[in-house]
Amino acid sequence: MEYKKNDEFFKEFADFNDIKSQEEKYEKAISLIKKIPSIDNVNEEDKIFYYGIVSSIYYFIANAKCKKYGLSNRGQFIADKILDDENRDYLNEIISDEINAFNYGKAGLEKELLSNSLKIMSREKKVDTKEIANLLMQQDDKNKEDFRKITQELTILYYILNDEEKFIFYGEYAVKYNSLNAINLFLKYYCDKMDFDNANYYYELMHTYPVADFYGSIRNNLALKIAGHKIYWDFFYNLGNYEESKKIAEACKDFVLKNRLDDEILLYVENHTKDCEQKIQELNNNTYTEEALFNYFDKDVVDLMSDENKIYILTSLNIYNYMKSKENEITMDYSATLMPILKAVENMIFYIVGVCYHKFILGKNEKEIDKNAIEPFINRKDNTINKRENPRLELGTALKLIGDEEPSFNIWEEKKIIPNKYFIEFCNKNNINNSKNVIITIYKNLDNLRNTRNRVAHKDRILEKDLEQCYSILLNDIKFINFLYNNFRFVFENYKK
Repeated sequence: MEYKKNDEFFKEFADFNDIKSQEEKYEKAISLIKKIPSIDNVNEEDKIFYYGIVSSIYYFIANAKCKKYGLSNRGQFIADKILDDENRDYLNEIISDEINAFNYGKAGLEKELLSNSLKIMSREKKVDTKEIANLLMQQDDKNKEDFRKITQELTILYYILNDEEKFIFYGEYAVKYNSLNAINLFLKYYCDKMDFDNANYYYELMHTYPVADFYGSIRNNLALKIAGHKIYWDFFYNLGNYEESKKIAEACKDFVLKNRLDDEILLYVENHTKDCEQKIQELNNNTYTEEALFNYFDKDVVDLMSDENKIYILTSLNIYNYMKSKENEITMDYSATLMPILKAVENMIFYIVGVCYHKFILGKNEKEIDKNAIEPFINRKDNTINKRENPRLELGTALKLIGDEEPSFNIWEEKKIIPNKYFIEFCNKNNINNSKNVIITIYKNLDNLRNTRNRVAHKDRILEKDLEQCYSILLNDIKFINFLYNNFRFVFENYKK
């Protein structure tokens, strides 16, 4: 039933909906845009309809132009065409119409519009109150669904354009109004950013998203859910975390079976699972001799080492011995001597700082903690402490978490290290003696290691004359590894369990 839609604009919109020809409909939409009445001239009870109608007209025009200018095909944006400078003016037109649709659509979702319309219409008592409420709820649902589509398209457009600020702005609206496309884009965005907490948040959101067709078509949602699983399993696979990648593939397999999807999809998922299993098996097939390690480490320290660390340290020692034996015979890049052992140190720092210290921080009262002191653990999106550890913890990030340098303008003075108050507390809780001195030692060694890593990873070669210096650095790294194992034994004992 129609209510107070007697002005020409509302009548013409009703005619617009009945037009079958898309060409005629486009011309009618352009004509209607020029006749949009001022909101001040619209009755209070009609505003929820007004905002929805105007928003839908702009949205229709934006999509019609997208198709007309060749920037979309079958409702899908064509990224290459959108990024083509020759189409910039067309794109600006489309974005302008989409933003107008967004602004009117957003205004049409204000809560008081629905309640005001219901009160006024009920007071007039032209029809049953239930019928009025049903009509208004239908319009409110339509406004929400249109807004979901509008914000979804703006999110995709700004993702293609690599405009992060606008992508996040419109994307958060799209997610709020249940756009699975936007959820998947955020999942990919945060995976690319190596933001583990937010990536996990959007994976869980995607994973629990209802397949029902009240948020887009069921077929499209099923495809997007499969794509979301793949984004996340690729994320962990590329990091070398095959166990986690396999778990996600298994969750995807359960989803495929539950929804009775094509055998082709099931086979694709199972092949990824098998690939992960093969990688895991290859990592577990470690063959090496420990004897060389006993020249540098006590047996109890070697027993604390993971297989990965043993392999990294032995690789550096073997490369050094090989290069030394080939001295003056062939030209080589001697930086290869140091790269593996640096992985061993980074691996250890990850378990000390990224796992155990992170777990310690999570156990504290978040309301009382000084977040500036643990800034790398903070999720910038919502200013909360990240719940998941970051397996790609950088040495520079670890430095920020364990201490800082006191500012000084005297370049000849030795830098004064200020241990992080929470890292001191973490060390003391785990019975580390002289915790401040331990932290200062770690800080200085990590700072040196960071410089070494930058040097060996630089484009310039490490020359033959630097080989002995490489061995000296190698010995210092071994000494530092001994230091970490002896002082943070509790970390590696727990890891071994």
